[in-house]
Amino acid sequence: MTEDRNPSEPSLRPGDVLLYSGTGALARLIRIKTWSPVSHAELYLGDGRTVTARIQGGVDYYPLALPGLRYVYRLTHQRWHRDRAVAMFEAHMRGQRYDLIGLLLVFYAVRQGRDNQAAHCSETVTRVLRWGLVEPFASDWDADAVAPAQFMQTPAFTRSWDAAIAAM
Repeated sequence: MTEDRNPSEPSLRPGDVLLYSGTGALARLIRIKTWSPVSHAELYLGDGRTVTARIQGGVDYYPLALPGLRYVYRLTHQRWHRDRAVAMFEAHMRGQRYDLIGLLLVFYAVRQGRDNQAAHCSETVTRVLRWGLVEPFASDWDADAVAPAQFMQTPAFTRSWDAAIAAM
């Protein structure tokens, strides 16, 4: 993002967690089950790229998408090591399928705790943050059990942008 950006768009830094409020049936189910306004998480890498898991496309890099973006959360004190995180993502996660079953198990507090070669969005973001030496949650909390709304609740991040406020 540049200095001449639209003030209703966020100014992003690598390591920012982007939280979206989708409109589809699965997004509505996630918001209802998590009592949250958000249903999807992505991690901003810089240069207009994010990393996440999407139903269409699986676990991969994606171009930054602003439609549906609700909040941006920024690291408070920890330094994220992007190059290390990206190298680990490439070696261990990129190309996996979307883990719809794992996502549904999050709703029932069932932790898989195993490598099933699939991931959902907040699991992907949590693992990539951890590979970059950032611990967003308790270290014994498995990434499989993280829902997008939990990034709003951890002291590792503070809200740096809110679509509702930016639209005023």
